[in-house]
Amino acid sequence: MTTTFIETHTPIANALGELFRRSQRAFYRPVKTLRELFPDIVASKGDMTQIPMELTCDSRKVEHGSLFFVPESAKVDGMGFVPEAIARGALAVVSHRPLPSRLPVTTIQVPSLPHAISDAARRFFGMADRKLSLIGVAGSRGKTTFSHLLRHLLANAGNDCGMLSTIENDFGGRIMPSHQTTAEAIDLAGYFARMVEYGCKSAIVEISPTAIMQGRTLGLDFEAAIFTNLIAQCGQEEAVYGLWKKFFDGSLGSRPKTAIINLDDPYGQRLHGEIHEHVETITYGTLPACDIRVEEMAGNKSGVAFKFRLGNRRYNATLPMIGEMNVMNALGTMAVAYSLGENVKDSAACLADFAGVPGRLERINMGQPFEVVVDYAHTEESLKNTLAELRKITAGRIATVFGCGGGHSADKRGSITRAVMTGSDLTIATADNPRLEKISEIFKMMQAGIVEGKSIEFVEDRREAIGKAINAARTGDCVLIAGKGHEATQEMGGRIVPFDDRTVAKEMLRGILTKQS
Repeated sequence: MTTTFIETHTPIANALGELFRRSQRAFYRPVKTLRELFPDIVASKGDMTQIPMELTCDSRKVEHGSLFFVPESAKVDGMGFVPEAIARGALAVVSHRPLPSRLPVTTIQVPSLPHAISDAARRFFGMADRKLSLIGVAGSRGKTTFSHLLRHLLANAGNDCGMLSTIENDFGGRIMPSHQTTAEAIDLAGYFARMVEYGCKSAIVEISPTAIMQGRTLGLDFEAAIFTNLIAQCGQEEAVYGLWKKFFDGSLGSRPKTAIINLDDPYGQRLHGEIHEHVETITYGTLPACDIRVEEMAGNKSGVAFKFRLGNRRYNATLPMIGEMNVMNALGTMAVAYSLGENVKDSAACLADFAGVPGRLERINMGQPFEVVVDYAHTEESLKNTLAELRKITAGRIATVFGCGGGHSADKRGSITRAVMTGSDLTIATADNPRLEKISEIFKMMQAGIVEGKSIEFVEDRREAIGKAINAARTGDCVLIAGKGHEATQEMGGRIVPFDDRTVAKEMLRGILTKQS
């Protein structure tokens, strides 16, 4: 069985990333020769004293003076891109395979391409990663919320901290949208250099299984590594666990100084059992064995108040976010802060000021007598969990607007529909980034999951669907707009158009309230 991990890229986000890379050149002047960038090689031909102006694995982005790494994958023979890279001005080509001697540029053969890319990128950017305390956040769910919470805690403690997350990249108060969970190794090295330039002392990095599989974090030394949980498609659990374990056991370089592990998760228990003799660990959760443990929690539509214990001391905290999982995220962030020497009582106190995470159980409040929540949940498991949390705090009905994205997971559309209908009182299916697929065809696959005895309405236009749900809401109800969360665009028919669930919901609510006044 082939295991596939998908990270989402959009043309708009990629364009933003390219603008950042271009600005990087003006910000950082490279001074490393090819020989200095590649101390460990198999063979080379040509002038190794040349100084490359940038590094890239994409022949389309090569410019005069670029160093080109020949990309390799099971589906692509990267050698086919070499002529284009040379034509565009590459001064050298790097591969783990022997390169033709007739190439009119310097050629370098390395033992391992992923290691060579990571090591060369880090040297190119002055080993900036060693000037930061790196904190890696791994897990299936909660990475983005965890990262934002941790940034909030560290900032309140006076720790100037950068963050690389699924939603945004923060280089120390300078923020730009992110286009993937974990950046490519070359971009990572550049991001760290930018953080150092802006005065950051720490960097929070979300870690995806794809990043580990492709070696993007090779050679990086992490002060703390966090494991939140593991939820994977049936049959992929062991593959995903095996990848994330590499992040903790030293397979990617040195072991993290401290591992912070959610012991409530079965894979967290397994990870702790397999690494605790070699890595210092701090465990968190609800189990008696946890180092930092929740003892009580009480939630409402405004958030959760909870009590937790660390050693013999008890603490009180309030988190202005709904959901037990967010309490677990908060608990884990306090464990990280504690491992970094921060005061636990101060960390707990500043949770009350957290502004939340865009598109993660984000409440849209325009003064209406019912709740409207926008959330990124789009898988069967995440939708089940989100609806279960909303059910606990909703006196009335739950109306859910959702869809299934095009281009992947077609076999999951029926089960996703079943999960939403089971957890909702009113269900409206609509478009969610159909990409190049016809919405009508996606709807046909979703209909396989219709729950007998419950009703569902299929509305192709997402704006119309959101309007229907909000207009049907009564006092005490909750409208969940699921699937896109923080996204500000929609991909359909080969086009990318502006669309933000939060903006549309506010417009609809404003219209209702204006009519009532």
